[in-house]
Amino acid sequence: MREYKVGDRVRLTKLALSVSYIAGRHFYTNMYEGKTGTILGYTETHGKVGVQFDDIVFTGERKSSHDNGCHGKGKLHYCWYIPSDEHFLELISSVDEDELLLLLL
Repeated sequence: MREYKVGDRVRLTKLALSVSYIAGRHFYTNMYEGKTGTILGYTETHGKVGVQFDDIVFTGERKSSHDNGCHGKGKLHYCWYIPSDEHFLELISSVDEDELLLLLL
């Protein structure tokens, strides 16, 4: 498991598209290899990382319990929890402590 920091920029890998809950919702989500976003935080067990993507995730009129803005940490329809394994997310850039403070202000 890779440790990401809040504010890190990541890119979705092709392997992430095969995760069962992502693959099973392909008909009303906009997930693709190379989709970019920003780390918002982790689930309690640190098994998944919350990502706010740059473009919309949940596109259909169908309601999904997964479409909750990573439990209010980010924008509705743009966020999803992704397994924190490095095979599913590629680190694009990492924020340093000064940048993180600016992001949080």
